[in-house]
Amino acid sequence: MKSMFVAALVGAVSASSANSPLMDIVAKFDEFVNDFRDKKLSKYTPEEELKAFKSFVNNMEIAARLKAADPDAEYSHKTPYADKDAAK
Repeated sequence: MKSMFVAALVGAVSASSANSPLMDIVAKFDEFVNDFRDKKLSKYTPEEELKAFKSFVNNMEIAARLKAADPDAEYSHKTPYADKDAAK
């Protein structure tokens, strides 16, 4: 089940391009939400979910840079920490 935030993003992005990098990150965030909703996201307010999405995007950018530096390494959005700030 998509959160209202993810559903709104999917609608906005779908209108522009179904195969965009943004659509890919939204799909990964939706998968993350579905995998970990019972553990944490069901407690999020809409504002907290937006903050979680921003942290998720930042973490996926970091993972992409690390992967480029070490192509043999494995990085995934399928972790309960994918929405956390590096500072925490």
